[in-house]
Amino acid sequence: MKCYVHQNVDAVGVCSSCGRGVCRVCAVRLGGKLYCKEDADKVFASKRVVVTSGGTQAGPKRGLGVMLGSVFAYLLGGTAALLSFTVLFAAIVSGDTGGNSLFSSLLNPDLGFLGSIQHYASSTILSIGVVMLVFGSLGIAAGFYTWKPSRAGAVFAVIFGILGLVVAFELASISVDPLLVDAWFALSGLTIAASFIGFVQLTRSQPPAAVSRRSHAADALQP
Repeated sequence: MKCYVHQNVDAVGVCSSCGRGVCRVCAVRLGGKLYCKEDADKVFASKRVVVTSGGTQAGPKRGLGVMLGSVFAYLLGGTAALLSFTVLFAAIVSGDTGGNSLFSSLLNPDLGFLGSIQHYASSTILSIGVVMLVFGSLGIAAGFYTWKPSRAGAVFAVIFGILGLVVAFELASISVDPLLVDAWFALSGLTIAASFIGFVQLTRSQPPAAVSRRSHAADALQP
């Protein structure tokens, strides 16, 4: 039997997958079995690494969608964190900001943008502040993992943006400053759109797997 590539060279065996004859040059051993190079590529595909000309592993490219999705997630998370600090300050320092204490009276004009929140009991205000702090932390985490870049991070940012829309509706229902609510809606929508585009870009930019000197690398795996 002759090699299916080199017709004038005797085969040293047959491919375990396609049954074609292979010579010493074309034969690739994986897991104790003999393969032709094409079938060895298929078997070895999940274990390949991408090698650049400099010999380092190339990661996914950070496109515009990824960068914008990360920035918007950071902005929305940071806004939530700042708002949470304001709400927690109102709850801890002034107690019920709708009360008659001198400190509450001084703070009321500055906390007007909180709407009806400032008239809740201090325990309720404290709970809202904690929830906003957790939400802000999620946004900062989403921005970080999206920037890496990571497809999982982009999905995380999309989910975070959807949660942001839910929070925006809740803020609107308790008469928080309309300007803050509108900005919240805008940042949430932009986070969703940009992160989704970033996810698509990361999916499409995944380079085909390639291995330098594949046959030698494959032979090194044989027991």
